[in-house]
Parts: sequence; C-alpha cells; structure tokens
Amino acid sequence: MIRRPGRRWRRGTLAAVVLAALAGWARWEGGSAVPGPEPEAEADALATARGLRAALRGLAPGRRDGARLKAAQAYLRAAEALAADPAARCEALFRAGELWRACGAAAEARAAFRRAAILGGEAPLAQRARLEEAHLDRRGGHLRRALEAYEALSVGRAAHPSLGDEALRWCAVVHAALGERGAAARRWRWLAAHARSPLARLHAFDQLARSELASGETERARGLLERCDAALAPRASELTPLGERVRRALERMVSRAELAARARAAR
Repeated sequence: MIRRPGRRWRRGTLAAVVLAALAGWARWEGGSAVPGPEPEAEADALATARGLRAALRGLAPGRRDGARLKAAQAYLRAAEALAADPAARCEALFRAGELWRACGAAAEARAAFRRAAILGGEAPLAQRARLEEAHLDRRGGHLRRALEAYEALSVGRAAHPSLGDEALRWCAVVHAALGERGAAARRWRWLAAHARSPLARLHAFDQLARSELASGETERARGLLERCDAALAPRASELTPLGERVRRALERMVSRAELAARARAAR
C-alpha cells in the first residue's frame, strides 16, 4: 500500500517554496528581475579561468595562443558572473586583456583594459589597465594618444608613485620617438633625481648620458655617470637582492660601455 505524504511533510515543502519565492522577490526588489549568479557559480567561473591561465606554463610555445584565447574568454565569463563585485570584475577583465594582448588580439585587449579602467576607478589595477591601454596605442603608432595617457598617469604620482614614474619614463620614450629631445631630457632629469625606484633612476641617468654621447659631449656623459654612481652608492652597497640588482645594472649601463669603448679606441 502506498502511503500519502503526511501533513508535516507537506508543510515543510510549502515553507521551502515560500522561502525560495521570498528570496527571488528580494533579489528583484534589489534592482534586477533576473536572479544574480550564485556565489558557487562565481567561484567556478574564476577557478576555470585561473586554471586555464596556469596551464599555459606547461604548453609548447606553438600551442599557447589558442589556449590564451580560451583563458581570456573564461575570464570574460567570470567578469560577467562577478557583476556585483566591481573590484573582482576589474581584475578578471584585466587578466583577459593581458591574455588577448599576449596573443596579438590588440582590439580585444584594448576593450578589456578600457572596461577594467572604468570599473576600477582610481584603484592601482585600474591605473595599470590605463597604462596597458597606452602601451597598445604606442605600439600601434598612435604616439600622441599614448603620450596623453602617459602624462595623465604621471600626474597621479602621489597616489601611485611607482606607476607614475613608469608612466613618466614612457613619456620620455615617446617624446624621443617624436623627435622632441628637450621634452624627453626634462623627463629623464626628473626621474634621475626623484624616481622612487633606484633602477628607474639608473635608467634615467643612462639615457641622459647616452644623449650626451650622441651629441659628442663625452665629459658631460662622464659627469652624469659619476653622479649616478654617487646617488646609487647607498643602494648598491646593500647586501640584499635589490642591492645586487643595482650593482649589476650599474656595471651594464649602455653609456658606461660606450665610454669605455671610446677610451680604448683613443689609445
């Protein structure tokens, strides 16, 4: 004989239905008639994207572009699933942009970086997205547009000093590419004196010395190298990984090698 469900079972089922309906209504009242993604779905989307990105390291170079495209699409799906979390969505879009850029899909990368920048506001990763977008413009030959973006980022040095210094370095590079040597030199001088990273200061000194050598000003170039050595001596004397990097970089400066070559040729 088949027993019918008891009254207690029916009441439990009805309560569950009512609670589910109330939860759906609450989501609708919150601003969307379409239920948002469940936390598990968000976690699954991110885990899938991260797993595909991590798997790139084990692939042969010839197979990486196709895998990058799949990982970028997975990050894009994760970004849509993370609609309620702008910071996480910004990161997912940034990772998608990185992957698209790596496989040469410049238009898709630019769109992803632009969306990440808008979502992230003034957060460091959003600023990094703006920097990556400027790099794409520069590589695409849009030097003036790239320069405007670099300059806008360099103004924010107080909020993100290292990123601002990096943007200022690229300002100098673009000015030089446009033939604006005076503007480029002004940027390099500021970085040589004020950049937060000792390696950024070293690179600026190297660029200034190379410019002097190109103009035939050997003594000025030598003076710049002496100033560089004195300014970075405290860092170079540190028994730390950064100290070691500074010491190696000082030895490998292009202007130093060129000066040594000229001295040998003059003997």
